[in-house]
Order: sequence, then C-alpha cells, then structure tokens
Amino acid sequence: MQPIGFATLYAEPRRLEGLDNVSEVWVADALTHEGDRRLYVKKTTKEEILAECLASLLAAELGLPVSRAFIVQDPGDLLGGGYFAGSEDAGAPSIKQWLNRHDPVVVQMLSNWDKLHEVALFDEWIANPDRHGGNLLWGGEDNWVLIDHALSLWSTLRKPDADLPCENILAGCIREWEGDLGPARMHRNSGPFAARCRHIDPEEIQIASQSEHIGMYERCRDTLSSLEKRLSKMPALLARHGNQLGLLP
Repeated sequence: MQPIGFATLYAEPRRLEGLDNVSEVWVADALTHEGDRRLYVKKTTKEEILAECLASLLAAELGLPVSRAFIVQDPGDLLGGGYFAGSEDAGAPSIKQWLNRHDPVVVQMLSNWDKLHEVALFDEWIANPDRHGGNLLWGGEDNWVLIDHALSLWSTLRKPDADLPCENILAGCIREWEGDLGPARMHRNSGPFAARCRHIDPEEIQIASQSEHIGMYERCRDTLSSLEKRLSKMPALLARHGNQLGLLP
C-alpha cells in the first residue's frame, strides 16, 4: 500500500477562479520525495484533509480510479502556512462542462460505465454527499477519475456516525436511469462489495494515512471503526434509494 505523500510548496500558487467549491482551490507546483508534482491544493480543516487521504487510500485498495492525495506543507507562508489537502493533477476535465452543455454523450458513457454501481456503493460506504459533476473527471472512453472527498467520512461532524444516511448522487442517477432495477442491483452487489472492503487492513490504512503527523490519529481510528460498522448497515442504507424499504433486510 502506497502511503499518503507529503508535498512542500515552493512557488507562488495560482488560484482557480469560477469554481463552485466551498474551499478556495489553487494550482501549485510542489516538491515531493518523488520530485516535482503539479497539485490542486485546498485550504481545509484537518478533518477534511484526513477524509481526502482515507478516501484516496480506500478507493485505491478497491481498484477504483481515484486521484492521489497529498498532505501539502507551506513552510514559506505562500498561502498562509499550515497544512493543505492536495491532489495530483489527473489530466482530465470534470464532466460538469459537458453537463452544462446538456451533452448526452457523457451521460450515456457514465450510465454504461462498468464501475458505476461500485462507485455508488463506495460513496454510500464513505458517506459521500458530494459526487457532483465537478468531482468526477472524464478523459474519454472509460477514463474516469474520482476526486474531492473532503466532505465524506463525516468530516463536518464532531464524530463519525455509522448510521447516518447521506445524499448519494450516483445512486440517485442509477435509480433515474435504470428504474427499480438499479437499486436492486446495488443491493445485490453490496454483499460482495462489503466482503472486499473487509479484506482491507484498517491498521495498514491508519499508518498509510499519515494521520498522526497532522494530529488526527484518534479521529482516523474512530473513522475506520465507523466504516467497519457501516458495512453491516449497507442494505438498509441502500433500501432508501428504491421502493424497497419494507422488503430489504
């Protein structure tokens, strides 16, 4: 498992304008132990930095296409100092521009993506309410990349809550595109998905997350514990996306 890397800002970042993000976003050149990297950098809370790191690690372990996360340091006070959340430039635009143009091609490609249901299950597991068009990159064909998980994993709450439902945007799309069959398929696939998640070693994730370095060790432990509990609650959580609340256990 590749641990979360540290990156250090060394040149003046360029702020990205015209975004709908709650947090300010910059494009920055940063130095990592692997050399220079072009990163998207956001000033967020430590809880949100942790969420970015954990989601990146978990998605990678599940074989999902996700942008690589970094913990960005600013010793030269280029952005006010402290820690930032960073993600590697995936080299693909978000689907938002196509959706704004009402381009049917991107919707068709997304609806036919063989990992669509798996990503919807992943978002349900990590309680991600923010998989809008700006947080899903598309480089053509099956070249999809998941980005921006700062609001997942209960990062805005004082403590994780394994029982708490979240808005699952992709699950809503699946219901719209596939009717009742969509939620039924997600329910059927949730067992094998949960089995794969249980094979992920939480201790390895804890170490790889670098949570101790940003003072988030206990929060990371509690989050991973809540994720383990949430796996058993997936059928009930998924049931709300269909007309099956009285049918699914």
